[in-house]
Amino acid sequence: MFVRKFLLAILLLTSSQVSAADLNISSVEVASMTTAHLCSRLGGVGVDPVITIHHNRVSGQTIRINMFDNVNRRTINHRATTTRSDGSGITRVTYNFLPPCNTTGRSTSNYKFRISSDGNSIIVPWARYDSARRKILQ
Repeated sequence: MFVRKFLLAILLLTSSQVSAADLNISSVEVASMTTAHLCSRLGGVGVDPVITIHHNRVSGQTIRINMFDNVNRRTINHRATTTRSDGSGITRVTYNFLPPCNTTGRSTSNYKFRISSDGNSIIVPWARYDSARRKILQ
């Protein structure tokens, strides 16, 4: 009986230590932008981007994803979401960010994602969109 309680206590202690571990993001992949990702005014349908985050095997840690556009020395927010890390070490996120929709006809947008967790943050470029030529630049 004592051995079972001891083993259970060790199991609970180690599992709480694992879940409290810091999340270390090793890489982020974003599927290439296509016309389908663009807003309807640019001929798209606003398909949500798929973001794959590779990290150490920690589950339940908060990951924040923010999409933004740098255009004409301004930053335009395209929404943000939070998710929890998957214990497999791979977390996939699909979220209804505002679709790329630069209709100025004279500037190039630079779409990026900021991925943050445990005070660490990385910025991942997605694509650029040339509104003058109405063309996606990878």
